[in-house]
Amino acid sequence: MNKYTQSWFRLIKHWLDRKRYGLTLPFLVGATAFKYNEYSKYTDDSSHIIEEIIEYPFDGYIVHIRWCPDYNSEVFAVYEVNSPYRLKKSCQEYYPKDKEVPSLIIDNEVVAQLKLKKDKNEIISCIINRANKHLKLGNYSRVWTDDGLMYGPLVEEEKIFIQEALA
Repeated sequence: MNKYTQSWFRLIKHWLDRKRYGLTLPFLVGATAFKYNEYSKYTDDSSHIIEEIIEYPFDGYIVHIRWCPDYNSEVFAVYEVNSPYRLKKSCQEYYPKDKEVPSLIIDNEVVAQLKLKKDKNEIISCIINRANKHLKLGNYSRVWTDDGLMYGPLVEEEKIFIQEALA
């Protein structure tokens, strides 16, 4: 593990502590790149975050990927293993090697919105590919503009949030 390890967890947790819904995968990648000023190192492929979430979970927590109708996109949230808000039905579960508790749960609403079959590898590949399309363009943020909702670079408010979350 390296200095990026579990930055995704701190970002998501800090966001949810503000009573927000979840963070997109491009944001998680872009936020880490911004914090460590290494845009060229990890910003064209999001698979490293998914792999880390599945194989190296944050103790006592499960990452949920659910559909955000406002963003028309999948977003990441974290819940304690015993949380009443944890998805227990209607989901795909991913487990780290030799563990009995899932580290990642994807709501079937995500699968339905992305028009996928319930094949676990196809679901993960689709989520990574969707994020990577935005990352290759330098788009880390999903923001409201006068023209509607669109992806773009991180905005100042998000940069402040990232500095707080990863302090």
